[in-house]
Amino acid sequence: MTSGKQKRQILDARRKAKSEDERLRVQAEKNDKARTAIANLEAVLVKREALAPSNSYGEPDFVTRGYYVDQTFQCPRCEVVETWRATQQKWWYEVAKGSVYSSARYCTACRRKRREGRWREEDSQIVQRKIFAGLGIILPPSPPRVSPPSLPQ
Repeated sequence: MTSGKQKRQILDARRKAKSEDERLRVQAEKNDKARTAIANLEAVLVKREALAPSNSYGEPDFVTRGYYVDQTFQCPRCEVVETWRATQQKWWYEVAKGSVYSSARYCTACRRKRREGRWREEDSQIVQRKIFAGLGIILPPSPPRVSPPSLPQ
């Protein structure tokens, strides 16, 4: 015959073994998903030591997962849906040393416009169009931007 204390120890040991088995099963499923994604070339492995240091207690999903996956996002400026490829993410986080908590926000065309300095000019036009559209006034399309002619040499 066993005492109440012994029964409690037996039950606790069973619960602990069961929770450990469940944890191992979940980890095995995650590993299988990772292997499948990598085998299908949908993912790119993360090199933890190449990431920029982040003084945080947590880590982003891709670090926990161990691989990058393609992410779809919508540009807030022109509302185009674009995909941030796993290879682009690897370059951003590991080569360019971008913050591990940042992600792509603007589409390629909007980023290019921003670098060329046409961002502010077009922003004012977009704001004007939205204001007038709210009033029910439709503005004619703005003329295309023409670059100045080059001087003969």
